[in-house]
Amino acid sequence: MNKRVLVSAVAGVVAVGALAAGGIAVAASGSSDELAISNTQAEWTSEPDGTSVSLTVTTDVTGDFSGDSALKSLQVVALPEDFEDELIEDIIGYEDAAECETVSEKKISCVYTATDDGDYDGEEYEGYAEALAGEWTVSVLATTESGETLFVKDATTFTVSF
Repeated sequence: MNKRVLVSAVAGVVAVGALAAGGIAVAASGSSDELAISNTQAEWTSEPDGTSVSLTVTTDVTGDFSGDSALKSLQVVALPEDFEDELIEDIIGYEDAAECETVSEKKISCVYTATDDGDYDGEEYEGYAEALAGEWTVSVLATTESGETLFVKDATTFTVSF
C-alpha cells in the first residue's frame, strides 16, 4: 500500500474517532445543574484627587436554583495577589453579600460594589495609594440554601492605580 494512502486512511480514522468521541462527551455531559461561577469581571475606578474610589465586581452563577438549591448568598473579596491563600476562605465569609438578580431558572447575575469616599489629606492619600497600588485577585463564594458552597479563589484579577 502506498504511504500516502496509508497516511490518509489513518488520518481519516483518527478524525472520525475524534468526532465520535467528542459527540459522546457532549451527549454524556448534557446540561449540568452543578453550581458554577462564570463571566467574573472587576472594575476599579478612582478620582484623581483621591476623594472617591470604588470596586465593582460582576459575575454569573449557574446551577439548579429550585427548592433548597436556591442561591442564599454570593460573597466577594478582593485581595492583593500576594495575600496568603489559607486566609482567604476565612475572610470572605465576613464580606457583605453581592446584590443578585435571577436571569433564568438556571442563571443568576450578581453585582458587588465597594466604595470609599476617602477624606484623606495629602500625606494620608499618598500612603493609601501606595498601599493599594498593584495587582489584585477577586475570590467568590457562592452558598445555596441547602448549604452547598462553591469557592473560586481566582475568579478574576484587576489593577489598582491612581
